[in-house]
Amino acid sequence: MKGKPRTTFSVNPLLLLRDLGQAVWLDFLSRCSISDGALKTLINDGGLSGVTEKVIAGSADYDAPLKVIESRRERAAESGSEA
Repeated sequence: MKGKPRTTFSVNPLLLLRDLGQAVWLDFLSRCSISDGALKTLINDGGLSGVTEKVIAGSADYDAPLKVIESRRERAAESGSEA
């Protein structure tokens, strides 16, 4: 008994979804994906609409930069200026 033939896409399925009016959002991401241009490529060429807030909330990759921002805001608040 032969199995079903595999279906292969010659067109990116995300682009097909975009053509149908659907938006695909990414809710996981590494800092490397930003710095190496992979995210930009997914958005520009791959049919990705964007990223959700879960990207930052669910990753420890952003802890250090967010702590720096928080520290600056605290110092600014203590001195009466804006960060």
